[in-house]
Amino acid sequence: MTRPRVLAASLLIATATLVTATADGQYMFLDFDGDGIYTLSDEFGGFGYADSTKIDLYLVTDRNRDGSTPTCVPGVDSYAVNLFAQDAPVTFSSVTNRMPGMTALAPVSTYPYALAASFGGSNMFPPGKYRLMSMTVVFGSGCRILGIVSSSCFSPPGLVTSFGSDCLSNQVDYTLRLGDDWNDGLGTTGCTDITLHTPTVTSPPEIAGTIGEPIHFTILVDAPDCYVYSFNGYGLPPGATLGSLGPVVYGKAEAAFDWTPTSGQAGVYPITFEASNPDWFNMRDLRDTCVTSITVREGNHSPVADPGGPYSGLQDVPVRFDATRSSDPDGDPLEYAW
Repeated sequence: MTRPRVLAASLLIATATLVTATADGQYMFLDFDGDGIYTLSDEFGGFGYADSTKIDLYLVTDRNRDGSTPTCVPGVDSYAVNLFAQDAPVTFSSVTNRMPGMTALAPVSTYPYALAASFGGSNMFPPGKYRLMSMTVVFGSGCRILGIVSSSCFSPPGLVTSFGSDCLSNQVDYTLRLGDDWNDGLGTTGCTDITLHTPTVTSPPEIAGTIGEPIHFTILVDAPDCYVYSFNGYGLPPGATLGSLGPVVYGKAEAAFDWTPTSGQAGVYPITFEASNPDWFNMRDLRDTCVTSITVREGNHSPVADPGGPYSGLQDVPVRFDATRSSDPDGDPLEYAW
């Protein structure tokens, strides 16, 4: 099926006005029990099933979730999906596209709390209900919540849950996006005591430095919840800077430590880095720390030679030279050569 083209700027405005608000209402859902429809069994699909469960992802384009018919009923020629687990970690395997003729537009990305995938092809499938993909999930300890989200911090840049169609979107293209053109991404629910996860902080355990030379290293924070409430460093020596924690990308955030030790700062400096999230339900903080020990040595400076003198003597009588007043600023042993 060939998508319609807008031939003039004036027609573009008119077409957008007529169509952009009519493509909402389609929905995706996760099917746990294999019946191809979204029921309470799927809404509470994390319960009553084995830890390892095969699930299917469906897309319905020819009717809204309430059974009504959209004004513009779209076909499908591609799709993208982001799944996110809010509590129990999930292991994804056997992720398989079920749409004939579609191939991966980007590698399938899986993480302990997320999945991102996109597939597409040249064929425009007519409006209807489609089994897009299947996968096997293994839930870890915790509440089994697995949602279809527009995107998460684990999503590759630009990958939004959506599907390609022949209906014009609110962004005046033919990609209908969750949260913009349609709103129902139906996964598992049913937990009221979702527990945030403890962020994990890592940094180099030991760093060696020298007076006058820059010291730079990175602190890494794993953030399963896609954000870190608090990040701090303790025991920073004078002149050192700890940058702000950057954005969470692929579930990780980074901060930079920089310091150029100056004269008189030789020594050992243990520095503690801490990240935390509040657990409001249990009235506590979920925090993790790590320590980097920085050892700073004096620089390797040139020795100062002092040959002594002035000297005087008589012909054929030995003269004793004395260079013991030579020195090394670093206290290193000296070798003498005349």
